[in-house]
Parts: sequence; structure tokens; C-alpha cells
Amino acid sequence: MKGLVRILFVGVVMFGITLVAPQEAEAQIFKKLTQGLDKVNNTIDKVNDKVEDVLDGNFEGLFKSRKNKKQKEAQQGDGEAASEEDVVEWDESDMEEVEMEYPIPFVSEDTRYMQLPYIGDNAISSVHDGVFAVSRKGAFSFWRVTGEKLFDFEWEFCNENRTFGGNFPEFHNGVVAARKYEGMYSRGTIHLLYLDGRIKEMDPDWEQVSQFEDGLAVVTDKSNYKTSYFYINIMGEKVFPHLKVNGDDEWSIRPVRDGLRAYAEGSYRWGYIDTEGNVVLEPKYGAAADFSEGYAWVCLKDDPNSHLSNGEMVLINTEGEVLFRSGRRWSGSNFKGAYQNYVSDVVDGRFYVRGEEYYHYYDTNFEQIGIAEYGTPYYNGLAYIAPAVDMDCDVCIVDTDFEVVRRLKDDMMFATDLRAFPRFTSLGVATVHDKSVSSYVITPSGGVLLDSYEEEGDYMNSFWQYTESGMMRITDIRLDDTRYQGICNRSGEMEWLFGEEPKKDAVDVDQPPIGPIQEETMTYFVTVKCEPEEGGSAVVSPSGRFLYGQEAVLNATPNEGWAVTYIDVGEDYIGTIPELGKPFYVTEYMDITVHFAKEDEQQAPPVTNTFAGVKSYDICDEYAVDVTIYAELSSSADIATPYGDNTYGFIVAMFDPTHRFVTKNLATYIFASPFKVHSYQYDAENDCRWLVVDGGSYTFGDLKLIPNDDNGLGQLMFSMMLAFDGYSSPVITPRHYRIEMLDFDPKTGEFTCGRLQTYSPMYGWLWGGDKRLTKKSKGMFVTVTDRGVPEDLFEGTRMKCTKRRDDIWWFPPLEWYDGQQSALDNVVEQMGKGYREYKSEYDTLFGK
Repeated sequence: MKGLVRILFVGVVMFGITLVAPQEAEAQIFKKLTQGLDKVNNTIDKVNDKVEDVLDGNFEGLFKSRKNKKQKEAQQGDGEAASEEDVVEWDESDMEEVEMEYPIPFVSEDTRYMQLPYIGDNAISSVHDGVFAVSRKGAFSFWRVTGEKLFDFEWEFCNENRTFGGNFPEFHNGVVAARKYEGMYSRGTIHLLYLDGRIKEMDPDWEQVSQFEDGLAVVTDKSNYKTSYFYINIMGEKVFPHLKVNGDDEWSIRPVRDGLRAYAEGSYRWGYIDTEGNVVLEPKYGAAADFSEGYAWVCLKDDPNSHLSNGEMVLINTEGEVLFRSGRRWSGSNFKGAYQNYVSDVVDGRFYVRGEEYYHYYDTNFEQIGIAEYGTPYYNGLAYIAPAVDMDCDVCIVDTDFEVVRRLKDDMMFATDLRAFPRFTSLGVATVHDKSVSSYVITPSGGVLLDSYEEEGDYMNSFWQYTESGMMRITDIRLDDTRYQGICNRSGEMEWLFGEEPKKDAVDVDQPPIGPIQEETMTYFVTVKCEPEEGGSAVVSPSGRFLYGQEAVLNATPNEGWAVTYIDVGEDYIGTIPELGKPFYVTEYMDITVHFAKEDEQQAPPVTNTFAGVKSYDICDEYAVDVTIYAELSSSADIATPYGDNTYGFIVAMFDPTHRFVTKNLATYIFASPFKVHSYQYDAENDCRWLVVDGGSYTFGDLKLIPNDDNGLGQLMFSMMLAFDGYSSPVITPRHYRIEMLDFDPKTGEFTCGRLQTYSPMYGWLWGGDKRLTKKSKGMFVTVTDRGVPEDLFEGTRMKCTKRRDDIWWFPPLEWYDGQQSALDNVVEQMGKGYREYKSEYDTLFGK
């Protein structure tokens, strides 16, 4: 079993497919439950023990390289490249096809429990700003997700207009409006509550206060038998008094998008203001959506003088110019909540208009790019559609050219589901429901990251969306005959379980809270420094001390040849890391460090020739395979490859993708895409040469396996490794590497491959496989981006001059697709686009 896990788990890690459980979780993602499922846990623990070294990043012996006889001969001989040696083959007839199983939420020893008198739909809220609300006997308390009670059970909801998302008071921008609970038959005064435990009492005449959006909320004031509406900032101060606002709508408060905020004027006309409250687009529309990529949908009223919202839905720009007429009509209210039933926001330069029969997709030149029976808005360059023509699938994923990049399994979702989901959050993930009404979390490319669970009477289902805090509410849980609701973090671990009779020791629900602390005028310093100082300059504006919740902007200017790599605000900071040029809200002391990196000095390769050597790998410690390492180099950048017509060349480990590798535990094909030669570096001080390369990914095809202990858990483990989308369709991994060139012969250009390094924007050049290279992709949960290829991938291979070869595998063979030429053609087209458009993280960083 360990050999199986080693070759595939670590093969996946080191060759560029995103599939590793977080190291700190110690493989607990496989622990479906802890309470009442000891037998399952004990068995899974055995699996965990077998992969402990893998999770710790120990690659020793995995695809282990060695200098065998052929390699030594190749280093001493005339440069002729050896082919893969014959291997001992095992009968794979009893092996099973891999069935996809996915990570599920899991309970750990760190999971907190809370006992509540009743567990209903409104027992707990989602987590915002790291805080959630808990309901008990009509009153709410507020808790930090880290376990501290912020405010006691003495608050109630004060935004009765709101119906979407449940009637929970929720923190946003470091503040929440809540009414003091005075019993069922009394009405208390509204207060503003802050993350540090402070409170501020508001005017008793305030009837309602909306949630805050980008620093503003709408107040409903009932004084002297009159109702009025106005904006307040997070300090409770009235702002923009010149605006006549209508707040009688749950969507009255809007976020700032593209520098503009939609607002409703007193007579139900909609317009747009800037962040200073200046009217940019006069209120004349019957309804208005938020801007996206410089475009917004509005209802162009049939009668400008009418109070009705009837009219055509049209697309405008930030100047108010009508650019596109949808032909769709709108009437009524709740435009914000319903307009995407008819049109979509412009994302990735694409949008749809729902016609009588089909969804029509357009680009921003307003040319139709495709039609679908049903469809979703674009996100990250992809959209989900139900094809308008027969494509042997209910739902597929298309790119911005409306080319199909993936066909989903028929059991994943109905075509009609696309009217409601997936809708991707800022974390880059979406919660959806399959045809059995089970919940799961997916990526834009259709990879399942977290699945619901049901087995032997226990289940976890009814997932909500992940919030900006990286937490997801789960409202239908049964473990060991006990019902719960819960909060799940990014790694799939249950942070909290709430039950009427929890089976574990619960936190003291009546513990003293941090607040309320009576309002004081709090000010905070924000300091900024550059690391290193010669990298550039950075400044936060405005200068001086900041009031709680005051808006600030961070800007940085790198010096020539430098780039900003990342921003750090210290270990104790719990807020959102500021982004350059974008407003953020100051709610605590901040010590910001802007980190810079200097661009490497780069040259063309010092030689033009073709080279080959042999590298020997152990496969699961069962047998060895010799693989040709082949490279083409050109100092004049005239080598044509799928990466482009004018490249410095490539280097590749020439695994034969038609050769079946078979061991006692597995059978698979291996496809290795070539690395693109990026440049050459020479360190004169240390007389060290580096061949700089980009890309390269390894994929296992037509995988079959049978675990040694034959209990199904090995197959589960293996399937979970491959749960992320695309294991049979290689993706060029955005990594930047350099290979040490030892014993360089200036006459022939021959050299010996030394160790390999990987570029990190945070740490610079690190030896391949360094733990510091581990990164989480945006929106990832139990999966972690690979650390790149290991340092010894090519080490010890003597690259000798050889004849040019024309048998390089740039794409998988037809055998991988059961002889279906159309399927291969689609993969070739998509991979070809990936090669051509490839850009490493390094090049992106320095604007190449």
C-alpha cells in the first residue's frame, strides 16, 4: 500500500497536480467522524500512518532516482539515449476502475461544541468578519470563530426589510447594527456593535438599520409620524445629507463597484453615486444592478415620470451610455435579487441574455459567441451551460471562446439547476446540489472540493456558501444519533458543532463576554515599511491616526527592475490583507510590510544543440525504469514548439504515454509535458550556471488499483488524491524553475543536470520540494497547490549531444480516450491554447 501511495500521491504532488491535504490537518480529512465511529477511524488511522511521510513532504524513494548501469554508461558513452527498460508486468484484470470519492467535512479534536435549547433554521448565522451570531430564546449573542464570546444574548435583528439570507444580524466592515433585546413585547434601542467589544447607542427613533456595505448603511427613521431614510457610516454618523434616499427595500444598500454605488432616490428612481456621495449618474432608472467590469444592467423606464419600474433592461457603461439593448422587459421590485434570471453581469468580457428558448452569450463587442439551453454567468474564464445541441451530457463547461473544456457527469446536476447555481463567491468556489439533492463544493473548472456525507444513519448535508471569512455553515448534520448544525473551515474541518445534547464537552455558553464596552473615540496607527528598502516605496493615505472604521488606501511603487511580491500585516492581524490601490477599513493597529523582489539577470542559452541523457527511477520500489531526458536549446530563440514559434527550446522526461506501468497495486499510463526553456543565468561569483525553465506537468491516465488490505479505504484515499478536476487532461502548472548545469563543456555545450530550484515570490529561489513552496490556491479547501517538482528530478543526468528527435509527446495519445478522436481533438485544442498562452508566475510578477 505504501508503494501505491508513494508513487501516486507524491507523483501528483511533485509533478504539478493540485491534490494534497493540508499538512497541518495530518490527513484528518479522511476522518469522517470522530464520535461514535471508532471502527472507521481506527482503520483510516492506519492509512494515515502509511502516508505520514508523504504529508510531511518526504519524497525519498518516491519515483526515486538512482544511477543504474545504463545511466552510468550514458554518462561515459557517446551520448546515445537509452529507452525505457522492459519491466515486470502484473495481471491487472482484477484491478478496479477508480470511482471518484471526494473529501468530506470532518470532526477533529479541535472542534468546539455548543449546547443550545433548540436547533432550527435560525439557530446560527454564517460567519462574517470572523464572527457569527447564535440565537437563544429570541435573542442573539455574538461569538468569534476562535471561541470567545463577543456579546451576550441581549440583541435582536433590526433590519426587517431583509428577507434574503435569513434574519441574522451580521458583521460587515467591522460593525453590526442590532437592537437591544427588551423582551417579546418591548422594543429596545438600536446600537452599533464593534469587533473589539465596543458599543454605541443610536437614536431611539431609528426603526431599522440595514447591514453595512463598504462602510455605509441605510437608516429608517420614524420621527414625528414621518418616515425618512438616510446613510450612516460605521461610526453611526449621518453622511451625504444632500441625497434624498429611499430605503424601503432590502436591496437599498449597495456595495461600491467600479467606484460607483447604486442608490434609490426618494421616488423609486435609481442612479449611481461615487464614494464621496457625489451623484455621477442621475436617478432616472426604474432599477439598477451593480457595476461589473465597467458595465451595469438598468431598467430604462418606459415613462420617465412614472413611479412604476416598467421598462427594457439595457446595459450601460460608467458614463451612462446605453451600449446594448437586451429586448427583455422588467417590471416590479427586487431587481437586484432577480435580474440574473434574464441577464448576467459582464464577467471576463462575457454576458448572457435569456431569450424565449435559449441563453444567448455575447462578448463586449456585442457579438454573439454561443447559445445554450441554460447557463451561468462566467467566472474565472469559464461558464456552465446545458448544451443547445446533443453533446452526450446534461451540463458542460465552456471557455470564453465558448469551446467545451469539460463535460460533467450526468449525476452532478440537472440542466435546469443552472438557473440558480453554481454562483461562485470571492473565494473562487460555489456550493451546489446534485440530482440527489446532496450538497457539494466545486471549483470553476468543476472539481469537487468538498462533498456531503451519508452512511449508516449519520450524515452531513445542506451546505451554505462559503463566506469571505473562509467559513461555511452546514445546517443538516446527524452524528451518533445526535442532530447538529455546524461551521466548517476551508480545510473541511468542523470548527463548531451546535446541538441540543452534544456528545462532547461543550463551551460554557454563559461565559462572560468581551463586550459591551461603552463607546470611546478610538484611534489607530497604521505604519508601512518596505522590505528590502531599495525595492521601492509604499505609503498609506491619508496620513496620521485613523478612527475606527476609517477608510484607507495602500499604494506601492517598485523601483526599476523590482516588483511587489506580497503584503504582510503581522501574525496577530486578523483582518483582510490590504490590496494595492483598493480601499480598506482600519479596525486595529496595523504594521504593514510591502515586500519587493529584484528581477534576475537573464541571458539566452550559451549553446545551440540537441542533448539527451538517461535518468533511472524506481517505481514503487518494485522495479526500475530508465527514461530519456531530452533537450533542445537555441541561443537565437528559433525553436518552434506549441509554446510558440520563437523559443529557446525545451527539456522533457520522455515517458512513453502508451506504455502501461503495472505493479501489484496499480496500473497507469504516464504523460509528461515538456518544460519550456525560459532563459540562462550565470553566477560569475560562484561560477554557477542555471538553465531556467517553466511549466511541465505529469498526468496519470486510465488508473486502476487494488489496495493491499482490500477494505476500500485505499481506493477512497487514492480517489481523493485525484478529486481535483483534470487529472486526465494535463494543465501547464505556473511554476518557474532553474536546473543547475554542472561540468559544462563550452565547446560542445554538454552538461550534467544538477539539483533543481523553484522560484517563490516570498522566499526567492528554493530547492525543489521545499515546504515553503506549498501554496493554497484561491478558494481551495482540503487541496493544496503542489510544491513543484523535486530537486532531484533531473539530477545526475549527463546531457550529451545527440540527433534531433521528432517523437516528442506534446499531447496524450489516442489510447487515453478510448479511440475517440473528437475527445482527443478537444484536449489537443485546449492544451495547445494552454501552451501558447502560458505565462509563469515569475513573468506575471515582472510584467513579461
